[in-house]
Order: sequence, then structure tokens, then C-alpha cells
Amino acid sequence: LPFLWLLFFWRRQFKLFDHAVFITYSLCFMMLLSALGGLIINFSTEGGAPFVIKPIPDIPRYLQTDSRWAQEQLGDSPLHMSDSGCVVTSAAMAISWARHPVSPLELCRSLSGAKGFT
Repeated sequence: LPFLWLLFFWRRQFKLFDHAVFITYSLCFMMLLSALGGLIINFSTEGGAPFVIKPIPDIPRYLQTDSRWAQEQLGDSPLHMSDSGCVVTSAAMAISWARHPVSPLELCRSLSGAKGFT
């Protein structure tokens, strides 16, 4: 914002509010352009069919509040998976997506055994 202001500070018709609005609109436009670019990259022309959307990978979805591991303790701390297990749950989803299936319960227990929470 200050750099844009420096370009037009001598012009009375443009105020700081005008610069803020311009920058906001510019950022919104660039975000939409990035999203559109990402969608276009996901299109494929393989198999003779133009613009076929590639399938979204099957990512396992775990909840830290799942009753199977919600009360599991995080290492030696007084915290449980249901309260503070978002990182363990997210890591389990990422590892499982990478073709090494592991549940948040298994990951939490192996991290606890290896003193991974200290």
C-alpha cells in the first residue's frame, strides 16, 4: 500500500482509501486467476476427450474426536487426542494417503513409545 501511495501522493483526486480498494480488488483478481489456472492445469486431453477433469485422489478422512482414539493420551502429557490431536490426525491422513495405511491411534501409540511428544 505505501508503494502505491508513493506513485500518486501528489494527485489530489486519489486518497488512501482508493489505493486500499484498488489493492484489495487486485489481490482478489489474482487469487481468482490462480484458482482458474489450477483448474486448467487439472484438465487433461488424454484419451482424445478434451478437458476431462482428473480424479481427486482418495484421501482418508480422520477426525480427532473419533471414539476409537479420542481418549488416547498424547505421550506423557495430560492432553488427549480429542483435545490436541489435530497434528497426529493430519499426519495419519497424509501417511495413509501415501499408501502406508495408519490410523491416528496407531500413530499416537508409536509416537508415544518413541517419546515423540517431548
